[in-house]
Amino acid sequence: MKYSGMITAAVVLLAGCCAVDNGNGSAPLQQEWQVDKPFKLTCGDHSFITGKRFNSKIAGWSFKGKELFVKAGSTQLGTLYEAPFPKDKNAVYSITVDGVTPEAITGDIIAKEKIEITRQSDYGDLKIWAFYTLTPEGWNWSVKYRIVSEKHPARYFYLFTVPWNNKFVDYAYMHDGKFKPGKMTNSKKWLVGTALDKLAIYAPELKVGVVTEVVGNLPTEIRHHTLWDLPHFHKYFLFHAKPEWKIGYESPLYTLKFRAFKANEKDFIEKANIK
Repeated sequence: MKYSGMITAAVVLLAGCCAVDNGNGSAPLQQEWQVDKPFKLTCGDHSFITGKRFNSKIAGWSFKGKELFVKAGSTQLGTLYEAPFPKDKNAVYSITVDGVTPEAITGDIIAKEKIEITRQSDYGDLKIWAFYTLTPEGWNWSVKYRIVSEKHPARYFYLFTVPWNNKFVDYAYMHDGKFKPGKMTNSKKWLVGTALDKLAIYAPELKVGVVTEVVGNLPTEIRHHTLWDLPHFHKYFLFHAKPEWKIGYESPLYTLKFRAFKANEKDFIEKANIK
């Protein structure tokens, strides 16, 4: 059977029989990707953009029709490290929507309850698994990795990076029990730069706020959670505390949670609920 429209779905971007290995092994998947152009995955007020053009990465996130990332496709969500930056390759990408797995994807997908996305790829010395869960309440992003080589160890390890639209101007967080607000002014500086549990940002032009929340233990170092305040985008980086770079090391599953909400400048902090 082939599905499009309001469906539940699964996709593999490689031809033939491909396995999505979650670290414990899995059955092969035989699915057909019939979409050459970018397509949307929608659940409630949230939509992702993905596609072959983006090497199966999430290239856009919109909330109530407002695009929250920088222009879709110019950069994507991802895990990066500098050694220098390796190439991401051998990607296998599966999507499950409301629990059903069809043979083929032919267009945009709309779910009622949940879209689950799994992406596996080879990146430098690492095999990386990314798991995205999109619901009407927002979305979670989880990452785990396995060190499979010691040829190019990481100098800086950005476990999570998010390319926020430069319309996001305000930010706020709690640190050591103190509330810390600030502004992004395209200063080209690294902002925040500390360990935290929640980071809120706000775009006055869009009247949208977003809260990024750490779920469980997530070790950081150097700049920890930081916003790179560039003119063309305001990019979030999580500087991960590097493990000993030895073949066979496999990380725990690390998770961030994202929640978007409508707000004005007066009630943004109240609705962010980070205090």
